[in-house]
Amino acid sequence: MTPLNDCHGATAITQTKLDARTGSLARIVPTDAIPGLAASDRALLRDLAVVQVISRDLTEQFHYARGGASRALARLEDAGILRAKPLYVAGERPMPVYRFATRAIAASWGDPVLPAGGHARMLHEILTARAYFALRRPLGFRIAAHLSEAEISLFESHRPDAVYVDTASGELVLVEADSGQYTPRQIREKLAYWRFSGFLRQVWVQPACIHAVPVPEVPGIRILRL
Repeated sequence: MTPLNDCHGATAITQTKLDARTGSLARIVPTDAIPGLAASDRALLRDLAVVQVISRDLTEQFHYARGGASRALARLEDAGILRAKPLYVAGERPMPVYRFATRAIAASWGDPVLPAGGHARMLHEILTARAYFALRRPLGFRIAAHLSEAEISLFESHRPDAVYVDTASGELVLVEADSGQYTPRQIREKLAYWRFSGFLRQVWVQPACIHAVPVPEVPGIRILRL
């Protein structure tokens, strides 16, 4: 897994751009049947519906052959399907991250809401997306924005960034992203609250190139530095 910044398959698409007609169609009828979408494009958009934001390096690893991601992402931007936004990490060049361009397009791929929030929230989101891929795209992976009202009530004020069910054990696994802003007390409180509530399986993900408070290594806790 490539770290968040530098310090730290699919067949390459030959079509360089969707034509103007396809771009217009994407804005009006954003469905899986849009002409010009390759299988790798559809795989990317299905994953994006799960995690809401994705970085170019993730698309290079999981959707396109080497060198093909930049062209494909530019083509999807030109078609009005994706929208890029820079993510700033201290001491590094801005990293483009990609979202669905409109709420209608997001909904057509299975994402009922568009992500909102500032830089800190976006860093949280991309860390959660990295965890999704590092965990090998677990079935039923749902970010906080996709939780039901009953699930939100279950977690009360300690809502995790994502959840999924371990298919082997049937246990609910919580995923929490820490972009380096949590204090030792905040980490201990969240970890303890969830364990006391019966959620013993937790995945904590932190950026590889930003200092973050260490998460206690206790049974059931998995720590990812991505």
